[in-house]
Amino acid sequence: MGFSGIGGRCIGQALVGVNPIGAGGIQCCDVTKEYNKSLIFDPEDSRMFFSIREPIINRVFSSSRQRGFANKVCVRSRCWDACMVVDGGTSFEFNDGAIATINMHEEDQLRTVILTD
Repeated sequence: MGFSGIGGRCIGQALVGVNPIGAGGIQCCDVTKEYNKSLIFDPEDSRMFFSIREPIINRVFSSSRQRGFANKVCVRSRCWDACMVVDGGTSFEFNDGAIATINMHEEDQLRTVILTD
């Protein structure tokens, strides 16, 4: 059973306040494991994983992809008094009209290590 289309928000909704065994006999830990496995990618893959934490979605603006893998990501701010947080800790002023282009340079890539028992 694959859960590759499930986003973090759906996972959170699926796991908060439910019994360990959910609808249809699906175990919450199975959903979590399957989702986490979808985040692992080949160590030789030069793409980066991105996640848009609080996208603006309304009648004017929409967000087709809130997370995924990419070689380059361009984001245009539509907010006032806003900031962009990179790697969960570094914050940059990112007000209306500002454009951030993020791409990967080979010398800056992190490597994935898989440890086996």
